[in-house]
This record gives sequence, C-alpha cells and structure tokens, in this order.
Amino acid sequence: MKIINLFFLCVLLFISGCQTANQVQIPPIPTSGTATLNFIGYPTEEAEGFIFASASVNKNNFPDISGADIANVGSFLWAPGSPEGTGVIDMGIVSLESITEALDPNSNIYSGAGLGSEETKAVNHVACVRTRDGKYAKCKVISYSQNVSENTTTFVIQWQYQPSGSRTLY
Repeated sequence: MKIINLFFLCVLLFISGCQTANQVQIPPIPTSGTATLNFIGYPTEEAEGFIFASASVNKNNFPDISGADIANVGSFLWAPGSPEGTGVIDMGIVSLESITEALDPNSNIYSGAGLGSEETKAVNHVACVRTRDGKYAKCKVISYSQNVSENTTTFVIQWQYQPSGSRTLY
C-alpha cells in the first residue's frame, strides 16, 4: 500500500511540475525607472501622464489629466488632485536617494499642485507624490526640453514607487 501511495504522490508531483512549467510567467511591474512625458500644445492639446502603479505613460486630452498620477502640462509637471489627497510636493534640489519617507498625508499638503514653473522647469528637483491609488512615489526631473516652433515640451523623470502603501521610499 505504501508503494502505491508513493507512486501516486510521485505522479501528482510530476503533473503539477509540468503544469507550472507550461504557464506563462508575467514579469513584475517595475517599482523604479525613467519615463519621458511629452506635451503637444495647440491645436492638438495632448498631455502625457505617468501612472506609477502600472509604470505606464498615458495620453490625455489637455486639460483632462485625470487618468494620471503626474502629467506634463507644458512648462511644469502637475498632479490632478483627484481623488482628494493626491498630489505632488516639491522637495527641492536633492538626490532621489535622500528622500526616504513620503510626508504625512494628514497634513493636507498633497492637493493637486505642480512641480516647476515657467522659469525653473524643476530640473533636478525631487517630488513626493501621493498617487491616485493612495500609495506613494518619488520622482526627479532629469531634463526638460521645449520646441517652440512645434509647440511641444518634454520632461524626463527618474522615479521610484512604493507599491505596499507604506510611506517608506527606498
């Protein structure tokens, strides 16, 4: 009887091993990287936004950027502020690694808001972001460029996302 049980156990292990080997492995969504966000002005009016949870860029008809955590709206990066409590806080010109914890969301400082201005474009600034899914991220503006004749701007950001919901940022 023990031999029969052992035989069936070996068969089950073999079959389950074959099933796992045939399954498609889905790579995990990255929690850090770089992203390029473009803006096309009049007459197209298209703003690219970034969604940290899926590490993806989406296109929005400006001024509607509601699908993104942060978006290029021309001369600065903007967070839609909806749902309530989402937004961006400019931490200044610091290294991305120096920001190890997002600020307390109960302080009401995450409320829409943008990063940059007509003058500074926020290059080398780091921001804490409270995302649309209630989690936290940080990003650094690596570069900004503008093509006046084509009415376009481009921001390149380096980013890190905390998928657990913790305010601890690595």
